Order: sequence, then C-alpha cells, then structure tokens
Amino acid sequence: MPNHESPEGVKRQTIETMSETLFLLQEMARRLAHETHGQHYDSVRELNESLHHSRLQLYVIESSLPVIWPNPGRLQADRRKFNAYLPTS
Repeated sequence: MPNHESPEGVKRQTIETMSETLFLLQEMARRLAHETHGQHYDSVRELNESLHHSRLQLYVIESSLPVIWPNPGRLQADRRKFNAYLPTS
C-alpha cells in the first residue's frame, strides 16, 4: 500500500488536486466559450488554452515523480481524455 504521507505522496496528492481543479476550470471556460459570442470569445479561448498548458505542465511534473499510486495507467488515460479537448485552431 502506498504511503500518501511520504513527501512523494504529498506531492502527488497536491498535483492531483491541482489537476482536478484545472480540469473544472477548463470545463467552466468551455461552457463560457459556448455561451459567449462576440468580443469576449477570443479572451475565453485564450484562457482555456492557458489552463490546458498548465495541466500539461502538471503532467510533466507528475511524470518525473516515482510511481507510487496503485494505478500508473491513470496518467495515460487522463492524457487521452485531456487531448480530446485540445483547441483545433
């Protein structure tokens, strides 16, 4: 059983919480983009791209940590799900 209280466990927990929060923010920004027509759409799209890059950076950080979670395939599954939301432009 992984030790979530170890320094690596705490780092992973923090990264996971940040990733989940960024994902929720992206969902909100996507909804806002769909509701926004006109002058604010470009700003919302820019915000969503920034959130996307932030989550990708978290994946880079997470992948540099030793694997301690019982499901190491989660990162790959999250990347596939996340890539489905990449901007097309």
